[in-house]
Amino acid sequence: MLSLGPFDAVIANPMFHMGMECIVQSLLATGPNPKAVIVILLPTDYFDNASRYRIYADLPIYIDLELRIGRWSYLNGVKTLKRESDSIFVLKYGATISEDQKFAHRTLMRRFE
Repeated sequence: MLSLGPFDAVIANPMFHMGMECIVQSLLATGPNPKAVIVILLPTDYFDNASRYRIYADLPIYIDLELRIGRWSYLNGVKTLKRESDSIFVLKYGATISEDQKFAHRTLMRRFE
Protein backbone atom coordinates (compact mmCIF):
# COMPACT_ATOMS: atom_id res chain seq x y z
CA MET A 1 0.00 0.00 0.00
CA LEU A 2 1.31 3.43 -0.92
CA SER A 3 1.59 5.46 2.27
CA LEU A 4 0.72 9.14 1.97
CA GLY A 5 -0.96 9.39 5.37
CA PRO A 6 -1.76 9.53 8.05
CA PHE A 7 -5.27 10.35 6.87
CA ASP A 8 -8.15 11.74 8.92
CA ALA A 9 -10.73 9.49 7.26
CA VAL A 10 -11.05 6.42 5.07
CA ILE A 11 -14.30 5.53 3.29
CA ALA A 12 -14.58 2.01 1.85
CA ASN A 13 -16.99 -0.41 0.22
CA PRO A 14 -14.84 -3.55 0.03
CA MET A 15 -15.72 -6.91 -1.41
CA PHE A 16 -17.06 -9.11 1.38
CA HIS A 17 -14.03 -11.39 1.55
CA MET A 18 -11.68 -8.37 1.75
CA GLY A 19 -13.52 -6.57 4.56
CA MET A 20 -11.14 -7.31 7.42
CA GLU A 21 -8.06 -6.66 5.28
CA CYS A 22 -9.62 -3.34 4.28
CA ILE A 23 -10.16 -2.45 7.95
CA VAL A 24 -6.53 -3.27 8.78
CA GLN A 25 -5.22 -1.26 5.80
CA SER A 26 -7.51 1.64 6.75
CA LEU A 27 -6.17 1.53 10.30
CA LEU A 28 -2.62 1.70 8.94
CA ALA A 29 -3.61 4.63 6.69
CA THR A 30 -5.11 6.63 9.56
CA GLY A 31 -2.37 5.80 12.04
CA PRO A 32 -2.88 6.24 15.77
CA ASN A 33 -5.05 9.31 15.23
CA PRO A 34 -7.84 9.50 17.85
CA LYS A 35 -9.80 11.88 15.60
CA ALA A 36 -9.64 9.68 12.50
CA VAL A 37 -12.66 7.71 11.30
CA ILE A 38 -13.04 4.67 9.09
CA VAL A 39 -16.43 4.48 7.37
CA ILE A 40 -17.04 1.08 5.82
CA LEU A 41 -20.02 -0.64 4.20
CA LEU A 42 -20.32 -4.29 5.27
CA PRO A 43 -23.04 -6.87 5.90
CA THR A 44 -24.81 -6.18 9.20
CA ASP A 45 -23.68 -9.52 10.66
CA TYR A 46 -20.07 -9.16 9.47
CA PHE A 47 -18.54 -9.14 12.96
CA ASP A 48 -20.64 -12.12 14.13
CA ASN A 49 -18.17 -14.52 12.51
CA ALA A 50 -15.85 -15.99 15.19
CA SER A 51 -12.57 -15.53 13.30
CA ARG A 52 -13.35 -11.94 12.25
CA TYR A 53 -14.53 -11.18 15.80
CA ARG A 54 -11.18 -12.38 17.22
CA ILE A 55 -9.25 -10.19 14.78
CA TYR A 56 -11.46 -7.20 15.60
CA ALA A 57 -10.94 -7.83 19.32
CA ASP A 58 -7.16 -7.51 18.85
CA LEU A 59 -7.25 -4.33 16.76
CA PRO A 60 -6.98 -0.88 18.42
CA ILE A 61 -10.35 0.23 16.99
CA TYR A 62 -13.97 0.21 18.07
CA ILE A 63 -17.34 0.59 16.35
CA ASP A 64 -18.60 4.05 17.24
CA LEU A 65 -21.81 3.84 15.21
CA GLU A 66 -23.65 1.39 12.97
CA LEU A 67 -26.19 2.65 10.44
CA ARG A 68 -28.36 -0.22 9.22
CA ILE A 69 -29.39 0.61 5.70
CA GLY A 70 -31.42 -2.41 4.65
CA ARG A 71 -31.36 -5.16 2.07
CA TRP A 72 -31.30 -3.39 -1.26
CA SER A 73 -29.04 -4.61 -4.00
CA TYR A 74 -28.21 -2.49 -7.01
CA LEU A 75 -26.66 -4.84 -9.53
CA ASN A 76 -26.48 -3.68 -13.13
CA GLY A 77 -28.83 -0.78 -12.33
CA VAL A 78 -31.65 -3.10 -11.17
CA LYS A 79 -32.99 -2.57 -7.64
CA THR A 80 -33.79 -5.90 -5.97
CA LEU A 81 -34.07 -7.27 -2.44
CA LYS A 82 -31.28 -9.46 -1.16
CA ARG A 83 -31.24 -11.84 1.77
CA GLU A 84 -28.72 -10.02 3.99
CA SER A 85 -28.91 -6.53 5.44
CA ASP A 86 -26.06 -4.06 5.08
CA SER A 87 -24.70 -1.53 7.54
CA ILE A 88 -22.40 1.43 7.39
CA PHE A 89 -19.94 1.07 10.27
CA VAL A 90 -18.10 4.08 11.67
CA LEU A 91 -14.88 2.82 13.26
CA LYS A 92 -12.56 4.89 15.42
CA TYR A 93 -9.08 4.41 16.81
CA GLY A 94 -8.96 3.57 20.48
CA ALA A 95 -5.97 1.72 21.89
CA THR A 96 -7.00 2.21 25.52
CA ILE A 97 -10.79 1.93 25.36
CA SER A 98 -12.82 -0.05 27.86
CA GLU A 99 -14.19 -3.47 27.04
CA ASP A 100 -17.72 -2.05 27.24
CA GLN A 101 -16.87 0.52 24.57
CA LYS A 102 -15.10 -2.06 22.40
CA PHE A 103 -17.99 -4.52 22.29
CA ALA A 104 -21.06 -2.27 22.47
CA HIS A 105 -22.07 0.40 20.00
CA ARG A 106 -24.98 2.59 18.94
CA THR A 107 -27.12 1.34 16.06
CA LEU A 108 -29.44 3.50 13.98
CA MET A 109 -31.83 1.99 11.47
CA ARG A 110 -32.67 3.78 8.25
CA ARG A 111 -34.94 2.74 5.43
CA PHE A 112 -33.83 3.81 1.99
CA GLU A 113 -36.09 3.31 -1.00
